[in-house]
Amino acid sequence: MRGARAYTLHVLGEEVAEGDTGNKIIQGCEVVRSIEVEDKSDKLLGELTNKENYEPVSRRCKMYPQYAIEIEGKLVAVFDLESCPRIEYLANEEETVFDIKMENSIKAELEKLVAK
Repeated sequence: MRGARAYTLHVLGEEVAEGDTGNKIIQGCEVVRSIEVEDKSDKLLGELTNKENYEPVSRRCKMYPQYAIEIEGKLVAVFDLESCPRIEYLANEEETVFDIKMENSIKAELEKLVAK
């Protein structure tokens, strides 16, 4: 993700069965909004790669992805900031999962993009 200039942020909705909707489905959740990001001043990707925002997985909760990041058509990460703050990187050879710290800089950057 680091070094990418453009990406797509997908806002995910409820879990749905394949074929129940005409919208794109990511990890079983319907994409309710997609935001194409090419702004060089955007800081969300930087915050998503900032290790200060993460800790090893310790919560015993199920993550329901709220957001997904796609770079050049490839799904690279899904994350949840509410019910079970966690991120799952999918672009690595093996999946990498981290809990997102309660005090993090991701949420503020994400809110700037979604508010546009």
